[in-house]
Amino acid sequence: MKKRFRPTLIAFVVLILLLTYANYYETEEIPAPGMQKPQPILNLNADQIDAVSWVSKNAETMRIARKDGAFCMEIPGLHEIEAAEASGILEHFVQLKFEMVVAENPSDPGQFGITENSPIVRFNSGEKVVELKLGSKSPVGGSYYLMRADDPRVFMVPGYIRGDFHKTPENVRKRGIFSNPFGNPTSIEIQSRNSSLIVEKKEAIEWEVKSPKALPADGEMIAGLIQTLQNLRISRFVEDDPKNPDEWGFASSPFRIVLSNSAGQKYGIETGEISGNETYFRVLGEKPIHAILNSDVRDLNKTLSDLRAKSLPELAREQLVSLELQDASGSVKLIKRAKNWEMDGKIVEPSLVDSFLDFYDATRATQFINAGQKDANGFSDLEKCDYFALNTSDGSMKFWFGEKQGVNQSVFHDNEILVIKIELHRAFIELLQNLRNANSEKKTISD
Repeated sequence: MKKRFRPTLIAFVVLILLLTYANYYETEEIPAPGMQKPQPILNLNADQIDAVSWVSKNAETMRIARKDGAFCMEIPGLHEIEAAEASGILEHFVQLKFEMVVAENPSDPGQFGITENSPIVRFNSGEKVVELKLGSKSPVGGSYYLMRADDPRVFMVPGYIRGDFHKTPENVRKRGIFSNPFGNPTSIEIQSRNSSLIVEKKEAIEWEVKSPKALPADGEMIAGLIQTLQNLRISRFVEDDPKNPDEWGFASSPFRIVLSNSAGQKYGIETGEISGNETYFRVLGEKPIHAILNSDVRDLNKTLSDLRAKSLPELAREQLVSLELQDASGSVKLIKRAKNWEMDGKIVEPSLVDSFLDFYDATRATQFINAGQKDANGFSDLEKCDYFALNTSDGSMKFWFGEKQGVNQSVFHDNEILVIKIELHRAFIELLQNLRNANSEKKTISD
């Protein structure tokens, strides 16, 4: 009994496997009456295509060709093109399949909108040339009619392909202004109508302002500026061979930025007139004039306040010899002896001072104001202002607190007004209160 059952079981398993294979691998979609199985129209692989031309009224309006493995524009001029744009166009045509054959050999293709004025895209692959001609939109759905020059049939194809038949040089030209990476930037010069600014690299990620005055620079802000310049893109192609650049506003350029790298190479642009939401510009040393967005110019046109370091002057705590604090109630002076802080000959709890100095290190300026506005910012009489002084053997840094406005407060230092958050003044008040309370209660101060 078992011997007879075994062959039956094997046969049943084989039958199931055959049915499964046939169901998944040997099936074809049966097209509806009048429909044909979709087939590729171009019958070329993307890597087989050497050139693509757009033809209108028997004239090539644009031609891109493969050179050294990459496509570039040859007509209407020699230009770089966007690699992604070229790749997208090729893939669209390579993957294009007809939805149906609407006519096998029509006597008048014009009834499908296919005439001598129809847009044509021509593909060169070695000695093989394939031309596709686009017709009108079908009455139903978003499809279009299309013919291949060497095929009498009229196809219906998906409507997405229409856009690829109407590409223009402006659609495919490369909009990135600086193709090559900047390498190792070492200096940036920014010139506008009212100012000139130069920053230079000190070390790997440290920069300093050299002009109009020497100041530490904001490394993160400069890194962002470099990235903005590197990623700058053309918003509109204007004139590749301008005859008179002065007509575009370059007689007296209102803005100019130049980046230099460690290899001595320079990258930069200068701008001309503003036109709506765009500004005319040209790359330094090059003739073409094109347009970029006004917002891009604003992102590049940094001021001294933008690029200088926002932290308060660097504090080397180990070099401090004394700390002075004064408010309306009077002044307090702390003396550094060895590793201890002392007030009136008594040792101060270190955490009190460290907490205030931590707030100092964390404070950032949000704005820099000319000293000519002292009165408007609460510094008409410095003797009445709260202040603290950080003293070292080399000198003293003194900071006066001025007007508060919301969460901001002005501070006067080194003949300049800085706008900071009010937390530093709160830490200043807290330190004074703790020192005075400790001195009277003798809890955190000891002999």
